[in-house]
Amino acid sequence: MTFVVEKESGSTDRSWSVSTSVRLIAAILASEMTVSGREVEPGDFAVLTRTNRMSLELQSALRQRGIPAVFRGDRSVFETPVAEDLQVVLAALLQPHEQRTLRAALLTRLLGYSADPLLAEPESELAEHASRFLRLRDRWRTGGIALALEGLCAMYRIEQRMLVRSHGQRTLTDFLHLRELLHRAQHRHRFGPERLADWLRRRRSEPSRPDEDDENSVQMRLDTDEAAVQLFTIHTAKGLEFPLVVCPELGSVAHEPRGGPIAFHREDAMGLDLAAQPAASHL
Repeated sequence: MTFVVEKESGSTDRSWSVSTSVRLIAAILASEMTVSGREVEPGDFAVLTRTNRMSLELQSALRQRGIPAVFRGDRSVFETPVAEDLQVVLAALLQPHEQRTLRAALLTRLLGYSADPLLAEPESELAEHASRFLRLRDRWRTGGIALALEGLCAMYRIEQRMLVRSHGQRTLTDFLHLRELLHRAQHRHRFGPERLADWLRRRRSEPSRPDEDDENSVQMRLDTDEAAVQLFTIHTAKGLEFPLVVCPELGSVAHEPRGGPIAFHREDAMGLDLAAQPAASHL
């Protein structure tokens, strides 16, 4: 077990924890350390954090260092930016001739247009987009949401564009997951387009609301199958099955004590601080 206790001056607890954890993992991967007679791999690591936010920051930092990392959190796919984008796109599919709604859809991460070039496009180009959305709406009404979103992917090359972007695999995974959930809701409840769009809006407003969906079906899925550092929140895993476990926030205190004695370990004995000093002084 290794404790890292020296904090960089001028850094916040969060940024220091992220940078120190990434350096530690990178150093071990670059070393000659072995696990079960083989070199250590990214998949040998579990990183346990307190929050989804911390896990996502670590995932981003690890990937920037070229270390594959996946987040196995309890976050709902309805809480993702892709769900927000998809809600905007569905609104435009329902009203393809409403220019403001259509432009908002084109500016989403899914469709990838930028504001200045879009505003500079001639009216004929916007009319062409409206015509595409009208055809997709008809496909939605006759063939279902999955068929309509498949057509959207082809028309706007969503998959190709996502896969060449930073974190694009994450975006694509969430999009395909949401498409599946929309398809399932449509057939289960026999929703038409308007009611299905409203269902997505309601699920986004209450992402953790229990309903007919199995709880695990709406949790964010892994965006890669390659051997990667596994990031969990402490509420979902303990990391016991991994040979190497990193706990970036062991030294941070989420809440100040409310008063009264504090129990703590020191060497081989339990201690009781009757002065009730902040718990961090005992770490």
